[in-house]
Amino acid sequence: MMKTTVTVGGVLGTLLVLSMPCWAETYYLAPAPAGNDGAGGGPSSPWATFAHAIGEISAGDTLVVRDGSYEERVVIPIVGDAGNPVVVRAAVGASPVIEGGGVLPGSDAGLVELSGSHITFEGFEVRGSTAYGIAVSGANNDVRRCTIHGNHLYSVRYFSATGGVVEQNVIYDNVRANAGLIGLGSGCTLIQSSSDVRVQDNTVRQNFGSGISVVEGEGIVVQRNTVYDN
Repeated sequence: MMKTTVTVGGVLGTLLVLSMPCWAETYYLAPAPAGNDGAGGGPSSPWATFAHAIGEISAGDTLVVRDGSYEERVVIPIVGDAGNPVVVRAAVGASPVIEGGGVLPGSDAGLVELSGSHITFEGFEVRGSTAYGIAVSGANNDVRRCTIHGNHLYSVRYFSATGGVVEQNVIYDNVRANAGLIGLGSGCTLIQSSSDVRVQDNTVRQNFGSGISVVEGEGIVVQRNTVYDN
């Protein structure tokens, strides 16, 4: 609540200005033709592309993504907070695919990038990146229940990140750049120059390199993962 001094008819008084909360909204995404970026984003009028949807949602909002293949790079720079997180998740029973096709992102970057704060990214298949599957920076960003495979470099990379959880993901056939080599790369998560990240309850198998790597990390917890044949 904010107090503002005003003068009405020559009488000095105090006006109390109440700051109203921002109400969280839920929006929907589906590939064209079911989705349309000119629509309203509601359950019966979903948007079609991540690029449009991410530009429309704000801290506190949820984006529910329906089944289908999304052949685009997904960059989420939205800054949320503990009371107003940003949730981007698969619809119940859906397994939407974010597809790089061996073409995207075309640089040393993530096919999916979480660069804001308090973002939860949950329930996707992420595949075919020319670099990283998912790249994470910022603070308190989570990657949950994703299937990440067929990427040229790391499946998940946290760099200069603070906080966050990588959990219940299935991770295989990553770091394909190292195919035929032994003992190089990180199949699951490269935690680099980061702090207070938890890597837990993932299945990490048959990647071209080590399963999980931590480099220059502080307060990193790695627990209850199933890691084999890397």
